[in-house]
Amino acid sequence: MAGYWRACNFLDAEKRRPAATSTDALLHLPDERGRSVEQELLDDELRERVSEAMGFLPEQEQKLVWLVTYEEMSIREAGRQVGWGKSAADRHYHAALERLRCLLRDFDK
Repeated sequence: MAGYWRACNFLDAEKRRPAATSTDALLHLPDERGRSVEQELLDDELRERVSEAMGFLPEQEQKLVWLVTYEEMSIREAGRQVGWGKSAADRHYHAALERLRCLLRDFDK
């Protein structure tokens, strides 16, 4: 009878043990934010390309885009930081974004 219970306990312990998985399977699992390793790598590559493209913008436009995008300032607030009024900041911001789009398209070629 003791052997029976020992076998039952062993089987219960086996059921609770996590299943083994290969590392290849882990590469396709999303992380806690729901993103795969491949997506993380693509995002890193995109950040690198955007950073490189930003280097082609004038310094004030770089700062403006940085403040709006990464510091989450409004275009008006960011414009004040670089010395422009609202309409000038808006014009420069949208022109900078368009130049970045063109530069990123050129990098793909």
